[in-house]
Amino acid sequence: MTTALQTGSPAGPGRLEASYREVQKAMGGASPYGLVRGVYPVSSGEPPSRGTADLLEGYDTMPWLRGIASKVGASVAGVLMGGGIYRTRQGGRVVRMPHLQRAIADVRWKMLPALVKSLEAELVTEHPYYDAIVKPNPFMSGMSLYKLTNVHVDLVGDAYWIKERNALGTPTGYWPIPPHWVAEHPTPDQPSFRIAWRSWQVRIPETEVVWFHEPSAAHPYARGSGVGWSLGDEFEVDEYAAKMAKQLFYNRARPDFVFMGGPGAGEPEIRRVERDWVNRLQGFWRAFKPYFMTGGLDEPYFDVRKHIYEFQQPTMEQLIYPSLRMNQRDIALQTWGGIPPEMFGVLDNANRSTIEAAKYLYTADVVLPRSEMLRWVVQTQVMPDYDERILFDYPSPIPEDREFQLNVRKAAPWAWKADELRAFGGDQALPDGRGQVHMVPLNSYATEDLRDKTSRPATPASALRDQEDPKANG
Repeated sequence: MTTALQTGSPAGPGRLEASYREVQKAMGGASPYGLVRGVYPVSSGEPPSRGTADLLEGYDTMPWLRGIASKVGASVAGVLMGGGIYRTRQGGRVVRMPHLQRAIADVRWKMLPALVKSLEAELVTEHPYYDAIVKPNPFMSGMSLYKLTNVHVDLVGDAYWIKERNALGTPTGYWPIPPHWVAEHPTPDQPSFRIAWRSWQVRIPETEVVWFHEPSAAHPYARGSGVGWSLGDEFEVDEYAAKMAKQLFYNRARPDFVFMGGPGAGEPEIRRVERDWVNRLQGFWRAFKPYFMTGGLDEPYFDVRKHIYEFQQPTMEQLIYPSLRMNQRDIALQTWGGIPPEMFGVLDNANRSTIEAAKYLYTADVVLPRSEMLRWVVQTQVMPDYDERILFDYPSPIPEDREFQLNVRKAAPWAWKADELRAFGGDQALPDGRGQVHMVPLNSYATEDLRDKTSRPATPASALRDQEDPKANG
């Protein structure tokens, strides 16, 4: 087939070259920021969104924000800290396998074991990255670094690491920077991050910063969009409800009742009644005690019901709005990625099966997607500083389906050795290799090779036939 490029027609090389120049002109040049140059008409980047610092400080003061962000962050950190580095080979040479580096978790976990078995991939046990991530800086561990990173991304959509390098240029540590400290992002005219905190003002080249970013749907080239922005009102409502209940113990400077003396009751008499009232009724150990007063018995047609007063107080349930707070909790759990309530001890309608399912859903739908997002940033922005050919991966955090595995073993128990079945039940292997046998329930015999027919015992029918006619079976 003859193409326009071959014929030199109006749609040929000349036309395409002109179109390319027009696109380059519209993009503002061939730099990585050329396409979005018009988004940044000035040399300074966009400042942090208003309320970023307040939202991050809510991690220290708001119970449900702290509980959810901390639990998810710790789970993701545990997954990534269990990760390792692999070298991939072809023909004996270390090569980069981009299809494996960019593959989703399920694909990597299927491909990598096969490559390791065929010696095309090997786990690296000693590497500068391990040393750098175990103690990324003097103030925190690797678990704390990954947990804090996930908290920042979840809350505001951005997280930043500053790389610390040795004399050879190899990263030896990482310093997390709170998102509200990053005053400016890189722009076409200024490809660097500006960090501003109190008197500390510095510009750091973008090559020295690891940027974890959750793009905003409305403005993907601006600051990130975290789930914390979506739940700001819900967390504040829950916080205000808690503060309202707290006011019960300060009584809002409003007495439960006002006592006024009758005619002729002077100041000394009122003070005497006050002291007597307090001495008799104050303190939880004097609760529910009545108070008796004299007077009024000489009134005509005395009615005792008119002289008994009961003081009603609002209950704690009326003050803290329990249904409202539970609704805010459920919205937060669902918005955070569909976290099952059982993971936070909410067991109103739970049983053993729902709790087991909750662990699976939590790791599969909440922990794994976040781990994959952070892994991709580490793979593309951290690993190239060491070697772009290496692969960063981690074991699957999803718990095994023990019930399914048990049913498989029940269906074909002879397919596993005795030691394998013991290990599945949590027991140790039998000594001296006595557990390296297959148990065949049909005829209840042990054999080291299921294909060895000579080790099978004869069935009762054939044994009886052999006794009657020894030559029947040849």
